[in-house]
Amino acid sequence: MALTGEIDLNGSIHKIGGLESKIDGGKNAGVKLILYQALIKPDRFEYAIQKSVELGINKIVPLISERTEYQVPSDSRMKRWQNIVRESSEQSNRTILPTLETPMAFNQALIESPQNSIIPWEMEKNKGIKEFLHDIKDNLNDQLLELGIFIGPVGGFSEEEIKVA
Repeated sequence: MALTGEIDLNGSIHKIGGLESKIDGGKNAGVKLILYQALIKPDRFEYAIQKSVELGINKIVPLISERTEYQVPSDSRMKRWQNIVRESSEQSNRTILPTLETPMAFNQALIESPQNSIIPWEMEKNKGIKEFLHDIKDNLNDQLLELGIFIGPVGGFSEEEIKVA
């Protein structure tokens, strides 16, 4: 709510307060989406943050994988990323601010990720995203489903990382 008012020449306020707009938060989505995004070029990572928040991601975990070419972000970079999360949330009228975690190693992310997680991998020949989502749809009853999405660095995840996953 923003305060509005009218002030006369004597400096007296005649009217203050007022509701400028109301946002209906709606109901919670049935899925909590967690993005595990490998560190990439800072400007591209910022774009990934912005768009994923606009699309409904609930948590973003910067990921350090075998092929990550970029340094762990500084405190000032993390603050910048947090501002992007906030601004993107405002832009898309989100009522709950997504969380931005500190960078995490790939193996640790695998341990902490939800049971239902997906790693789109160019070498996968047996099961696509459609089949994966079909397999988990039964879990969508009235409970909140957590879904992890792992996105690799430039060059993708290594075969060893995929085997570990």
